Amino acid sequence: MHLIGVKWSGFNPSLLTDKGQIQLKVGLKLNYRKGKRFCIGTKDKPCPKRSEATGIQCAECRKKDKFNECVKCTGLDCKGSKDSREFCYNNKFYTYLVNFGDIVKVGVCYHKRAQERWIEQGADNGKIIYEGNGKEARLFETKLKKKYKDKVYIKEKVAELMKNKNPIGGVNLRKNYPGIKNLAKFKNKKLGELNGVVLCIKGPLLILDKGWVNLNEMIGYEFHEE
Repeated sequence: MHLIGVKWSGFNPSLLTDKGQIQLKVGLKLNYRKGKRFCIGTKDKPCPKRSEATGIQCAECRKKDKFNECVKCTGLDCKGSKDSREFCYNNKFYTYLVNFGDIVKVGVCYHKRAQERWIEQGADNGKIIYEGNGKEARLFETKLKKKYKDKVYIKEKVAELMKNKNPIGGVNLRKNYPGIKNLAKFKNKKLGELNGVVLCIKGPLLILDKGWVNLNEMIGYEFHEE
C-alpha cells in the first residue's frame, strides 16, 4: 500500500492509503515493511507519473500544489496565485498558540480548521489569540515569532511528551488523544517501520510497544504487510 496521508476525525486518526483507510486504534497490531517512496501528488490530484521522490512530492507536483504557495507566507509579500490571494483576503483566519509541554508555538489556520490543526500537530492545548483575514493573521503571527517558536520538531515533542502542562491557558486537547494513559509504557526509541502494537497516537507521534514512529516521515512510502 502507498501511504498518502494521516487524517484525524475529531480524535480518531486514520492512515490514508491508495487501498483505503486504516483506522489507528489502541491495541491494533501493525506489521508493515517500508519500501520505496513515491510522490503523493497534490491536494486535489494524484501524481500523474507516480514518480519516485525523496520527499512527499516530486518537483512537478510541488510546483502545482497551491498549498506550497502559502505555507511560508509571513503576510509581508504575497507570492500566491490570484485564486490563493483572493481566498486569503476574503476569508477568516486565526492566529493561535499551542503548547507541547513547556514549548509554546504560534501558528495560523483557516477558521474552520483550528482544533483539527492543533490535533494534527499533537498539541497539548490550543488557544485562538487573533482573528482576521489571511494576510492580517500572518502579520500578527510574524510579530509573535520574536517571542514564540513557529516550528516544533519531532524530537522536541518527544522530549516534552511526559509533561502535562498548560502555560497558555488553552483548550485541553491532551486528555483526548487515543491511549494517552498508556504513556507510562513509553519507550524512547525511534522506529523506521510500522511494526508493533499501538499504545497511543498524539498528532504525528505513533507510539508503539517497541518505540515511536514519526508518521509524517512515513508519508509517501510503500508498505508491504508481512
